[in-house]
Amino acid sequence: MLVAGTKMVGAYTKLGVYKFADLVSKLAEKGIQITEDLLSAIKRAYGAFAAESDIDELDDKFSIEGEVGFAELEGELAFITVSNKYADADICLYGAHITSFRPRNSMDLLWISPDSNFEVGKPIRGGIPVCFPWFGPHKTDPSKPMHGFARLMYWDVLETATKPSGETFIRLQLCSSDETKAYWPFDFCAEMN
Repeated sequence: MLVAGTKMVGAYTKLGVYKFADLVSKLAEKGIQITEDLLSAIKRAYGAFAAESDIDELDDKFSIEGEVGFAELEGELAFITVSNKYADADICLYGAHITSFRPRNSMDLLWISPDSNFEVGKPIRGGIPVCFPWFGPHKTDPSKPMHGFARLMYWDVLETATKPSGETFIRLQLCSSDETKAYWPFDFCAEMN
């Protein structure tokens, strides 16, 4: 069952047919039991595909020449790279996590743990994380992710812009889906600017 499911994951992700939550639902509809091993394989396959295929699309849609770009900086995760007259910064789309902030003529002000794996399914340690919808351990279910699930999800880029002052504006969004409702049964749309 796992082998068949893993092959289907690879086929679906390479075609770019489904978002992560839709892919899990589609496999379940086909009678494939979603085990922890299969879920990990889906996350790895989807994460690798998303980072590889989305970077060109994100660059085409949201890059600002000499200021905002998209790249794989660590592992296979997609990052926004920002460089303006004030600072340089790196923001991982997985978790909307700021991993680097370097003011002009200064060193990086953020620390990243050497234990960070930079892979789908694992949180980035250090930097500036997004803790949502809870902070610390879940109050009633310790098996749920520490500090919420938002740091374990890909966020969508909605907008990039240069402000008249020379600052860079970036707007990211994470909305409820079947995947988020497995952790938290509420509809929401969270935005980060």
